[in-house]
Amino acid sequence: VELPWSITGRPVAQNTPLLAGRDGPLQAGTSGVAVIGQVLRTYIVAHDAGGLFLVAQHAAHEKVIFERLARNRGKSGSQQMLIPATIDLTPAESAEAEQYRTDLEALGFEFDALGGRTGAVRAIPSQAAACADPGSIFRELLREASSADAPPGSDDSYRRFAAGVACKMAVKAGDFL
Repeated sequence: VELPWSITGRPVAQNTPLLAGRDGPLQAGTSGVAVIGQVLRTYIVAHDAGGLFLVAQHAAHEKVIFERLARNRGKSGSQQMLIPATIDLTPAESAEAEQYRTDLEALGFEFDALGGRTGAVRAIPSQAAACADPGSIFRELLREASSADAPPGSDDSYRRFAAGVACKMAVKAGDFL
């Protein structure tokens, strides 16, 4: 899976391994890899017979979430909200929400326009179930969509939204694991 972003802002090459050892990339489920711990609440330290690895915890978690969302397009599932999050949207954000509705719903968002500048987010992607403020994440995704050059409903458009959800839901530097 190609990730459309990187920490440096440069695109990440297709099939970039999460971990690479002296003998090449490690694959998910590789036996013999053991986690030692966490350093500076930012990196995971692991080792195998080939050496020691430092993994950025945010990047690793973000990639796992992104790959799940990319693999399960339209089947990711939603977490219905007990009380929908009401959000104030600009006219441009309302237009973006309608324009990209297919992509947002494929990720697991459910939302309605309530009239005027008010909208309601009724469900969020199951990957985002622990989100404290789903309304702000929804608005951030809409703001990012305004700069997207991918047509609504396209693979690129969906992947951009999936990348945004993955980044916002992944553990951050400074989080205890």
